[in-house]
Amino acid sequence: MASGCIMGTCLICKEYIYEDELDVVGDNDNFIHNRCKGEYIKQKYHISEEQFQRLYEAQVLRRDMELMDKDIRDTLGYYRIKCRELWDRLNEIENNKEAITWNVF
Repeated sequence: MASGCIMGTCLICKEYIYEDELDVVGDNDNFIHNRCKGEYIKQKYHISEEQFQRLYEAQVLRRDMELMDKDIRDTLGYYRIKCRELWDRLNEIENNKEAITWNVF
C-alpha cells in the first residue's frame, strides 16, 4: 500500500500518484508511476513492445558487460601488483644488484 501524500495523476494510467511511487518525466515535470515508465517510453518514442523489450535487454546487457569489464581490469591490476611484489622478493632473496624485471601483459 502506498503511503504519503498524493502528488498528482499519472499521465499513463490516470491513477493517483503517491510520493513514494513518483517518477518525474519530460520538460514540464510530468508525473508518472515508476511502474508506468516503460509504457511512457513506448508512447513517447512510438515503439512497439518488442522494440522496447529489445532495447531494455540491450541496456541490461551493456550494464553487465561494463561491470564485467571493470572487474577484469581490477583483477588484472591486482595480479600485476602481486607479480611485481614477488619479483621484488625474489630479487631481495637472491641479493640481486640488477633487478630482474618481467613485463606482465
